[in-house]
Amino acid sequence: MHIVIVKYTKALDIVDQHIFEHRAWLDTLFTRGVLLASGPLVPRTGGLLLASGMTSREELNSILLEDPFRNHHIAEYEVITFTPTKRSPHLSSLD
Repeated sequence: MHIVIVKYTKALDIVDQHIFEHRAWLDTLFTRGVLLASGPLVPRTGGLLLASGMTSREELNSILLEDPFRNHHIAEYEVITFTPTKRSPHLSSLD
């Protein structure tokens, strides 16, 4: 499982120009079973993605290359990989 911290590198007015494209990309990842949750940080300096269902960290890195935020050079990513040993019964299908 991976936590992805998205850090904006541009002002929010520039981020907002690409937010709908970014959210459409996120929708495809939810459909593919890659993401479990996503949302903005508070304060809004970036966002957080909770990812699962990939075979490797390299696969996640490849997926992140498709993010419109990255393509427009308005975000950087920090990926934290961990192995959940305890989880809510609501998350029983996690890797």
